[in-house]
Amino acid sequence: MDDFKKCSACGMVQPDAPECRACGAPLIKIPRVGSTPSESTAQVKDSPSFIQTVTIDLDDPTISLQVNRQGRLIKLKSGDVIGRTACGAEQLMEFPSVSRLHARVIYENGQWLVEDLDSANGLYVDGRRFERVFLNIGSSFFLSQSCELTVVSC
Repeated sequence: MDDFKKCSACGMVQPDAPECRACGAPLIKIPRVGSTPSESTAQVKDSPSFIQTVTIDLDDPTISLQVNRQGRLIKLKSGDVIGRTACGAEQLMEFPSVSRLHARVIYENGQWLVEDLDSANGLYVDGRRFERVFLNIGSSFFLSQSCELTVVSC
């Protein structure tokens, strides 16, 4: 069973790590009382004037991606596929340059990653094409020139 720690800055409870996955602040160990914590709340800063409260379920992790920085949010679970015809419960039909089954998000060993599914236009970070990329809050990746996805919470 994992040990859990609480962020001294945002209060997010998460598996044992030296720094908070939400804000990067040092973590403090919390004593184990009863059952393992299964939910935590953190504040994620999207822009200088906006703070959003995000609830994270540690038993069934999800990742939230924002479409084109100011667009809608997509909430995905491990194994969900991003594309024009499949994106968890969402679809990216407004982007014809995104493949029907473009990429998959995976939660593996406590970290999120996105992998390309042999799409026509690939998966790009900082202008370079990748097959698999690890994700953190604030990470951005492109599925095409017109479709940028940014990690808001994970």
